[in-house]
Amino acid sequence: MLGPWAAVASAQTTALDCIPPPLPYADLPAGVVDAYRDQLRLDYSECFDAAQRYLQCLARAEATARTEIDTAVADYTRRLGDGDN
Repeated sequence: MLGPWAAVASAQTTALDCIPPPLPYADLPAGVVDAYRDQLRLDYSECFDAAQRYLQCLARAEATARTEIDTAVADYTRRLGDGDN
């Protein structure tokens, strides 16, 4: 049984929606770094932007999880009470 929150959960962000960015390869010879410095800066800049989007995605996933857990707790409390019934 999925519960009433199943339909809502499908439209929300989960951790599975969040893909970490690939990190630039940093172990390069000095000559390569010198020759491709501008491109490497661009690669790192894109990585940092992607990392920020990844962290924002994880924050949305956390919010979704908290909402689903709060819904489950409220449902449990409403349906099952405190166990004294």
